[in-house]
Amino acid sequence: MPYGQIKVDEITFTNAGVDQTISVSGVVASISGNITATGTISGNVIRGGTLVSGATVTGTAGQFGTITGNTAGFTTVTGTTVTGTTAQFTTVTGGTAGFTTITGGTATITSGVFASGTAAAPSVSVGTTDNGIYSPGADQVAVATNGTGRLFIDSSGRVLVGTSSALNVEPFVAAQVQTEARYGYASIYRANDAGGPALYFIKSRAASAATVVQSGDVLGEIRFQGADGGDYETPGGTIKCEVDGTPGANDMPGRIVLATTADGASSPTERLRITSAGLVGIGTSSPSANLHVAAAVSDPILFSNTSGSAYNTAVWQNNNNFKMAVGIGGGSVGGGLSDVAYIGPVSNIPLNIQTNNTARISITAGGNVGIGTTSPSAILDVKVASDAKLLVQDGNTTGNVKFNAVNNAVSANVNLEISASNTQFFNGGSERARIDSSGRLLVGTS
Repeated sequence: MPYGQIKVDEITFTNAGVDQTISVSGVVASISGNITATGTISGNVIRGGTLVSGATVTGTAGQFGTITGNTAGFTTVTGTTVTGTTAQFTTVTGGTAGFTTITGGTATITSGVFASGTAAAPSVSVGTTDNGIYSPGADQVAVATNGTGRLFIDSSGRVLVGTSSALNVEPFVAAQVQTEARYGYASIYRANDAGGPALYFIKSRAASAATVVQSGDVLGEIRFQGADGGDYETPGGTIKCEVDGTPGANDMPGRIVLATTADGASSPTERLRITSAGLVGIGTSSPSANLHVAAAVSDPILFSNTSGSAYNTAVWQNNNNFKMAVGIGGGSVGGGLSDVAYIGPVSNIPLNIQTNNTARISITAGGNVGIGTTSPSAILDVKVASDAKLLVQDGNTTGNVKFNAVNNAVSANVNLEISASNTQFFNGGSERARIDSSGRLLVGTS
């Protein structure tokens, strides 16, 4: 029996004046044109040339120019395949329960669950099928490029770059941000202005508010750690910034502390400190000067080893480039000495020994020694300045040179007397010879 054809502008099925949903069977290929329903449209294949809208559309395949949802059309779309230019839905279900593929010019999905995927085939791909987002495990999210996982957020919220496993940097504590690479480089770059890049360490006494910190609090710390064969927890050294006083509004006194771990030790020891006042302490945590160096009695302040000669040297230098060295050992600052103790300048200036801020002994760069003068004119130049208020009397001794034996008993001395400009020679406590003001040599008589 041949098939007939019915053409009408509109067919509405009602029951007591209420629109009814009907089922149409035997549709061979498709329904073309615009389809509008107040109820449900279902079928094996639904193909709309221009527009399909309604409360619900269900089918194995749907191919439309435009599918609109929410208040403008469908609230729910389920099926195996949906293909179209624009798709906007409140709910889209797929997999065994609905669509396996959604393709089109623009797809906006307000909710849904994606498959876990893999690094090689992310469930949400971008550009190519091996770039995108996937889940490597329960409560984890990762980003892959070129089929390899690059960035990971684990179930504890830790951000891992280049690795999916968090390391313990303290006993039972893993860092919130960790980067791992073959060469382990990191950089902070800033351009286009005079400012430089910065790394901020921020400390508060409360988790949710800017609660003032206290003296001694650690504001930030850089720790240098290496694998010891068992773990990564023992630092070889640290750099810390600590609160160095009582903070206040726009007032945060701080100190810098550098520490290193000695061989065989399990924790770092402070080696250098810069206080909030700018005082530098080496070997002391309480510096009392601009530079305060504390060491054991047997330790040199500064050790120098040059040209194969081992010696210990302490050197001082001021803004006028004056340098002073104290050393002991098998060499000197200038070289040439062996197994000696020495004190002196390391530049071409005299050495003065002072008391009460007055030079008492002066040794010139040429080797002349002056006592009572800073300009000695001979190898040994002794001058005694008289007091302007004191009348020099006959017999006053202006100076003397004593030669002592090993037992410290005076065996000989030379006295210079002002009275007649005599030079007297004594031995055993008695005068033995004299040169008087006339140049006569007197022996055995004065």
